[in-house]
Amino acid sequence: MPAREGALALSRTGGLVCVVNLFPAPAALPPYERLLLSSGPLDADGGLPTDTAVWLRT
Repeated sequence: MPAREGALALSRTGGLVCVVNLFPAPAALPPYERLLLSSGPLDADGGLPTDTAVWLRT
């Protein structure tokens, strides 16, 4: 799964995606059906803050 500079995105068959933002600015998330787990809250615009990871069902 492609990710912007400073972010790491991993995907598994069946629609499980993990995104980690290591960049100093919030990262946009890919389209998803459900947020399964987050290491911290998303920002007010639904972006992924710095040093935060999410697991999504796509």
